Amino acid sequence: MPCARVGAVVAVLALVVAAGATAGPTASLGSRDCAPTEARATFDAFVRAFNLGNGAALDRLIAPRGSFVWFSVSGAGQRLGDRSKNRSTLARYFATRHVQRDRLTNITFRGGRNANGYGQFAFLLTRSADDELPARYEGKGAVICDDGGDTIAVWSMGRRVALPVTAPPARLPAAGWHVGSARVSSCAGCVQTESWASTVAYRDPANQLPPHRTMAALPRTGVIVHVTRSWEPSPPAWVHLPHPLRITPHAVTASFEGNTTGGRASRWNGATWRAGSYVSVWVIFGRSSPTAAQLRTAQAELDGAVFAPWRIGMR
Repeated sequence: MPCARVGAVVAVLALVVAAGATAGPTASLGSRDCAPTEARATFDAFVRAFNLGNGAALDRLIAPRGSFVWFSVSGAGQRLGDRSKNRSTLARYFATRHVQRDRLTNITFRGGRNANGYGQFAFLLTRSADDELPARYEGKGAVICDDGGDTIAVWSMGRRVALPVTAPPARLPAAGWHVGSARVSSCAGCVQTESWASTVAYRDPANQLPPHRTMAALPRTGVIVHVTRSWEPSPPAWVHLPHPLRITPHAVTASFEGNTTGGRASRWNGATWRAGSYVSVWVIFGRSSPTAAQLRTAQAELDGAVFAPWRIGMR
């Protein structure tokens, strides 16, 4: 987003701050105007404390009740309207955001002039957290400068554009297999990819489990390996647990939902957290009790899968 837009935010901030200050007629301002470097120093100190989850430092850096105007945020952890003007809830808010590993990075800062007793600033930054895909945010704020310590009285931050994420699908060995992969575009607010390897031509769309048409064409000696990689906001803790992807005969069953082969085919499934994504695997065999050779073939294909790292949020 161009710096000109940051400048425009600074230009209108005087009016916003004035409106906020008049909304609370008892608000007290600092003992002096801010020097050019003070707003930036206070902003930087706040970002450091926010990223570290340092509650004591955050409390010191937010203006006291008599001077505080608002702290508003869109997107994850939304804090808008009257809620943004309630300073007493900020400590709990900051603690909650730290649990979600909320981080502010890649900052473009623009300082403005002093107006109505406030040192103004505007910024662009990247925000990432466990409950939101990375995005660019635009914001504005105001600092009160005082010999007892400079504090932030106004903070407004709005989500502008989602950022691309690094999320390659699993890559399965192609030798002797029909392989493919795809990104699932219908996954709103999350990320999902599908990869498959089949001993016969794969006949189903990417996000189809079970793969009915491919199963119907699978001979008794055939095997299908299907791998899903996914990320979603704020998953339960068990999603992040690693498990071995080891196919065992006792875990193979012909009784699974969607088995349209009348029990002829069977399935093994497993899941783990790997390389920044949740990995779910289906292995389908062309017979209800796979042979030792089929188990070895499927395991070798799964062992050869490459899981390039995903970079989403802060994990």
